[in-house]
Amino acid sequence: MGGSATLAQSGSVLTVSYGGDGGVYDTSLSFTQTSATSATLIPGQEIDGVSVPCAPLQFAPSVAQLQSGSLTFNAGMLFLSVEGTDEAVDAGGGCSNAGGQASVLITCGDVAGVPEGGVDAGSDSDAAASLGSNFVGAYTCVAGVINAKGATPMAYESVDGEDAWNPTGKLTITETSGVLTAAYANDSNVAGSLQFVATTENAAVPATTNQTMQVVCNNPWTMTGSQPPSTLPVTSSTLTIDGSYVVLSFAGDMTPSSTCPGAETFVSVLCSK
Repeated sequence: MGGSATLAQSGSVLTVSYGGDGGVYDTSLSFTQTSATSATLIPGQEIDGVSVPCAPLQFAPSVAQLQSGSLTFNAGMLFLSVEGTDEAVDAGGGCSNAGGQASVLITCGDVAGVPEGGVDAGSDSDAAASLGSNFVGAYTCVAGVINAKGATPMAYESVDGEDAWNPTGKLTITETSGVLTAAYANDSNVAGSLQFVATTENAAVPATTNQTMQVVCNNPWTMTGSQPPSTLPVTSSTLTIDGSYVVLSFAGDMTPSSTCPGAETFVSVLCSK
């Protein structure tokens, strides 16, 4: 939360400039457009300043060499996900990290440079059922949840998620008559299923509106112990294949009857393919 993104287009190349969240991911990345609502990362790029653990309760900046990624647009939201490998770091004083998997997932609304309805690429072709076959399968995942309420007084931001080093979530994707059903379970923070239609071999858009998911929302002003999941009306979502990963992302606003009434909720689910 707190960052900003600007999208520029030159031919089939889309460039996203992101920053303003404290300098963690100040970066510019380029993608090749694959449809009016999706693009794939151009290889050979990197992100500086990715924070990696290097000792108990200590972190150091590293450079992530990116191998795959996607950029998708749905219902006013821009979803960015890139994956690669962190370089080894040695900050001294016993603070070191041998490097390993790197993933950056960002969701932005009201992105500068994005026209209503997506970016210019003509019309998407009808999604054939064969496009969705790449998604079908069972995956092990880790999910991250951000709930935020900007109105004062009592504004807040809460972050929840599984241990990225010990993923336990299970995403099962099936296909019937060209409709993909992505069912997520075995996660204490997120559960439910969403339906999509593939528009390319690596990206899918919502198959219908008025879908919901169950998401835990921890309101620090009223929280007393473990919170039950709340029903989240999903207003935007995307499903992508990034190299050897499947990424499910969605967003919406919590209802008045939830544990976080009026909170904006952003969920990213990263799965090993």
